[in-house]
Amino acid sequence: MSEQPPGNSIIPNISNAVANNPIVADAQQVLATETETHPALKKLSNLTLARQLGLMLVLAISVAMGVAVVLWSQAPSYDRLYVDVSDEDMADILDYLNSQNIKYKIEPGSGAIMVLSGKASEIKLKLAGQGLPRSKPIPGYDLLDKEQNIGTSKKCRNDAFPARVRR
Repeated sequence: MSEQPPGNSIIPNISNAVANNPIVADAQQVLATETETHPALKKLSNLTLARQLGLMLVLAISVAMGVAVVLWSQAPSYDRLYVDVSDEDMADILDYLNSQNIKYKIEPGSGAIMVLSGKASEIKLKLAGQGLPRSKPIPGYDLLDKEQNIGTSKKCRNDAFPARVRR
């Protein structure tokens, strides 16, 4: 009798056991059946390559615009604090803002100092307490400093006097 190596007799036994296993048979049947594709994917596969690329491009632009809107809505908004101040006053105002840890930015086009929205009037009051800005007159009072005409009323002269004294 010829002897067979022990490994050769085991392999046919394993393949027979796998073939007779009901779980393996079910898995083979599932793999052999065609899977039903979604109708939208069928329609997409029927489109030409140019239309598929165009559709993907529109989808990518839509997603990018959505992300941009979300990022834009989360950015803080700023109000103008001062516009057209002298360089010395700008330096003094920025020093004060830095010393108080107040967030600000400088608008590139106009050079306006911008602070977080809703805090501009409070910061203006604090800066006025420091005497800033020094070079810019208070709007409106410069009209009272002009030469008074002969027909000026007593009320206008009385309004102009305290404004001059306050300076």
